[in-house]
Parts: sequence; C-alpha cells; structure tokens
Amino acid sequence: MGAPTSGVLSIDGKIISTRCNPSIIWSNDSMHLAFPEWTRSNSQKLMVYSVKSKELKVLPKIYRILELKNFDGLCIEGVDSPIYKPKDINIEIDF
Repeated sequence: MGAPTSGVLSIDGKIISTRCNPSIIWSNDSMHLAFPEWTRSNSQKLMVYSVKSKELKVLPKIYRILELKNFDGLCIEGVDSPIYKPKDINIEIDF
C-alpha cells in the first residue's frame, strides 16, 4: 500500500467531496450516503450526505482511518484504524 487513497465524489453532477476515502456506504433506505473525507493533516472526518435535502453534514470527531461497515436507519457502524489498534465506532446522526 502506498499513499492514502482519495478521489472526487459527485452525485448527479454535483461535487460532494474532493478528498473522499473510498470506504463509502449507503443507508439501508438509500436516502443517505456516509463517507470519510481526508483532512489537511491526513486524518479523517465522517461526512453524511442526504439525497432528499441535498444537505452535507460534517461530524465533528476526527478519526485516523475509517472503514464503514453498516448504515441502518441513522446509525453508522465501522472501525477506526482497522489494522493498527482498531476501535469499533457506532455513531447516531440526526437529519
């Protein structure tokens, strides 16, 4: 593995993120998309995009490297730093 993987995320031609980590996950109802975004300090923030309202929510916590596993209702589950000292995460969002 080399440098961190990132790319541009766009939905219906609208750019949502220019530093998106590829660990994206749709909610079970396909109304929200959760994805990690790289910060300038090479940490990550969790972002959640609402397809209905077209609102992008930036969650305040900083993570090392996120691997998202499940997005059921408004609860996101995953692992922060899945290889080195992994920590399970369980986050409830409100929209």
